[in-house]
Amino acid sequence: MSRQARTPRRPAAVAPAAARLAALAVVAGLALFPLSGCADRPTEAPAAGPSLPVRFPLPADPVTLDAARATDTTSFAIARLIGDSLVAFDARLEPVPRVARAWTWSEDHRALTFSLRPGVRWHDGRAVSARDVVHTWRVLTAPDAPPDKAVAFNLVESVEAPSPETVVVRYRTPFAPALGAWTHPLLPAHLPAREPPVGCGPWIFERWDPGERVVLRANPDYYGGAPRAPQLLLEVLRDYQTRFAALEAGRIDAAPLLPDTWRAVRDEPAFRTRFDVREFRQLYFFYVAWRMDGSNPWFADARVRRAMTLAIDRAGYLEKVAPGFGRPAVTSIHPDHWCFDGSLAPLPYDPKAAAALLAEAGFRDADGDGVLERGGVPFSFRLTISQSSKENERIAAFIQDHLRRVGVAVELEPLEWAVFQERLRGDRFEAVMLGRGLDPDPDPYDLWHSSQAAGGVNYAGLKDGEVDRWIEAARETFDRDERARLYRLLQARLHELQPDTFFFYPVSRLAVSRELSGLETSPLGVLAFWPGPFAWERRAAAGSR
Repeated sequence: MSRQARTPRRPAAVAPAAARLAALAVVAGLALFPLSGCADRPTEAPAAGPSLPVRFPLPADPVTLDAARATDTTSFAIARLIGDSLVAFDARLEPVPRVARAWTWSEDHRALTFSLRPGVRWHDGRAVSARDVVHTWRVLTAPDAPPDKAVAFNLVESVEAPSPETVVVRYRTPFAPALGAWTHPLLPAHLPAREPPVGCGPWIFERWDPGERVVLRANPDYYGGAPRAPQLLLEVLRDYQTRFAALEAGRIDAAPLLPDTWRAVRDEPAFRTRFDVREFRQLYFFYVAWRMDGSNPWFADARVRRAMTLAIDRAGYLEKVAPGFGRPAVTSIHPDHWCFDGSLAPLPYDPKAAAALLAEAGFRDADGDGVLERGGVPFSFRLTISQSSKENERIAAFIQDHLRRVGVAVELEPLEWAVFQERLRGDRFEAVMLGRGLDPDPDPYDLWHSSQAAGGVNYAGLKDGEVDRWIEAARETFDRDERARLYRLLQARLHELQPDTFFFYPVSRLAVSRELSGLETSPLGVLAFWPGPFAWERRAAAGSR
């Protein structure tokens, strides 16, 4: 699945650092991505015998190998394997030291000081220093930088290097989610051109065969020790069936399982002998945003938005089409976020309650044609979707059918991905169906703050003073319990207002060859956390060729 970033507007305050708008795809495809980090070698000793290259599928070719320009998921994932960052997240979504061995905040939480670990080197042998951190910040905030890079640093006043091992970042206001911005791979100050890329991470770029594969080799001089696998062969396999066929043929070592595929193989002894199946929940949610800016006259009314959610049998869809591959969502705060409010339940499927709310809002079927109207205007709208997968079309048709049953006429508007992005950037839609990958830090500024309602990723166009105040207060609060309290208030408000119909949180299944050890999963996916591929090791099974 691609997680190509949407280009947000540059507000006065920063959106979460690592957030990426996820392109719509089959739920199982989420298994492959988000972030990637690296750290000191795990203590588990490798088995005897030679370690073999690990073959892992990519859902798309990278757009660029320049970490400063990478906004699509594939490019960014590769950049994080080649590069290294000051901070990464572990499988439990907690920040861990990388190139920065430690960090401290000033008493007023406006200055963040990083202490760099010694012995970190670029792949060309040059030492990594604080100067490279300053350079990275300047490149990512330059006028020609991709906007989603720059917004991560908009609250930064300055980045200083008082010594080669020390970096001081000064903020205009206290900013609790700040560490997320520093998960971006560092850029070498001595190399203005970065293709082919030179990083300081555990993997060295070897070659890129466009449309086929990207080959990385283990960095023997990595400060945490060399990765266990001598090579990563990242194979471009765009189709899920193609990936599964490659897995069964022994050409790759892991592949996501679609619901239909999982049902077909889960009871096969031969399959379970060769492959281990990992199940994990992704830090992601799938939703429909109801645009409130007048694009459609009905969605400014919270009763109407609530009726939309009540009319769609989200749990029924998951049970029928993808059993075990998701759970109905409550809000944009994820169950794996530390501030998730477990006391809130997803709105149920209740078409009678939906019809009652629509009647309360003044809608009637005056002419008996099955379509509600108010003031002589039929309740109809266009639902914009991406043509990125058949699953999108299936979900959209399901929504269309359920809303038709309560008298709402939905015209589906499937668009090619580039056109879909343009519509999003220009806020030119009435309602839009999409998915979003979430950051380990739950800061929802870009999703719900009023400043992001035009040109940002607040696609519903929500403008609510209380929501703004809670988000702003939480960003300046370093006490996690107090932040959680503010986010619980936010979740209750979103549950009440239903700016989106929060469809589901996906659960992924990944089939992994039993020749491959060290592969862990997390809400951040597979490539997305420490230790990630750094700990992977493949050794041929007895009797294999």
